[in-house]
Amino acid sequence: MSARVVMDLAEIVSNYVQSLERFDKDLQTDGNANLESVVSQELDRSKQLLAQLQVQQQQQHEREIERLQKATENVPLPEINGDIVETMSCVISDDNITDVSLVGEVAISNTNWNREASDLYMKFNNVNCVKINEDLLEVVDLVENVYRLNRGRDWGNGISGLAKYTVTNMPQVQCPILVTPVWQFREDETISMINLRPLISVNYTLLKVCIKIGKDADEILSKPTGYYNQTDGTIQWDLPSLDEDLVLIMRYKKSGAGTHAGVSSRVKPPHVRIDFTASQLLTQVNVEYGYSPDKLTGLPLNVMTISGNYKAE
Repeated sequence: MSARVVMDLAEIVSNYVQSLERFDKDLQTDGNANLESVVSQELDRSKQLLAQLQVQQQQQHEREIERLQKATENVPLPEINGDIVETMSCVISDDNITDVSLVGEVAISNTNWNREASDLYMKFNNVNCVKINEDLLEVVDLVENVYRLNRGRDWGNGISGLAKYTVTNMPQVQCPILVTPVWQFREDETISMINLRPLISVNYTLLKVCIKIGKDADEILSKPTGYYNQTDGTIQWDLPSLDEDLVLIMRYKKSGAGTHAGVSSRVKPPHVRIDFTASQLLTQVNVEYGYSPDKLTGLPLNVMTISGNYKAE
């Protein structure tokens, strides 16, 4: 029998077994011993048939895998251009890093392979959850995050939104920067010291520290010198890198009416926001591909991590 026939028959027998099990359970309370015996015998025979079909399914699956491996063992994998972009978010409060999350997105392009001769599979490793574009990928194994590329699609052009994934069990050390802000609110001025401590080495292509101090900030002094944008009321430091601890110092006043005594107990310190782009991933996520789900190799992709809601309170 063909693999499709075996799969359909196994599904029919499985449903039949479930119906018999429910019927057998109901008969146990009716006291009809003869009918219960007949149903019990039929249930045993059906379970044996289902077991045989499942064995046959597994054998056919193994033969198909072996056939694919032989058919493609001398065929080079297609060259694929693609990208992974991860967005990282966290909240830092009193040196405690919480609400750590990361969302990644995979896009590929120029994927040309002989779709008539073989399938192409893709696997996502070290992720919590994968959400695929069902027009592009088909599920092979949800537990192992293995998927098959849709042969009917034109893969020659860029494909964005191939799949998204999340990583929610990241340890604190994966957060690249620990931010510790200290604020002092006086009657006539505000003083702040922002300590930045690198937790891991990161290849930054962009690194900014932003604080919203208000559009009425005046007489601003900062070290190193930051840029104050009065339009949105933020002060920003552009940093080339962060290889060791760095302290940002800032002092400013509010234009117009002075700050009243006791304001320190009422004013809520502003958030310190970190905006960064890194030419690396901060996770162990990787993507594999190949002609067989059991024989995969690493997929070379351009990687990037950007900051999302990365702030210190």
